[in-house]
Amino acid sequence: MSEEIIDMGYDAGATGLVINEQIKTELRKTAKWTTFLAVLGFIAIGVMVLSSLYMLSNASSGYGYFSEQLFAMGVTYIIVAIIYFFPVYFLMKFSTKMKDALGLGGQMSLNEAFGYMRKQYQFVGILAIVIISIYIIVILGALSMVGRF
Repeated sequence: MSEEIIDMGYDAGATGLVINEQIKTELRKTAKWTTFLAVLGFIAIGVMVLSSLYMLSNASSGYGYFSEQLFAMGVTYIIVAIIYFFPVYFLMKFSTKMKDALGLGGQMSLNEAFGYMRKQYQFVGILAIVIISIYIIVILGALSMVGRF
């Protein structure tokens, strides 16, 4: 099995890390799947935006009692679509940069690809912390109200 460094100017002896054919194959498969997932994500964002526009247009036309709920749901869908955009964008950038790195053999593209993967995981991790924090606040608020009713 041949082992090579993507950029020939890189000193493999310093770290011992090399990109062999097995790793290249796995990274190609990963890039294909992440492209697929990113495309699905962009489609889902499009559906969310279209749904929110539909809800907002129905809310503005005055469906009585339901107009306030439709407006709230429409705004919520837009907010979720905006939040969802960033990890999907980072996933797509990872895919394209990884395909570039494996196709042309560029170390810079490989570095950028892993940078986008880090950004995607970092964004999702921070979002998870925020959501868990909100859950904890809501649960503590609900528990503090238990004895009052």
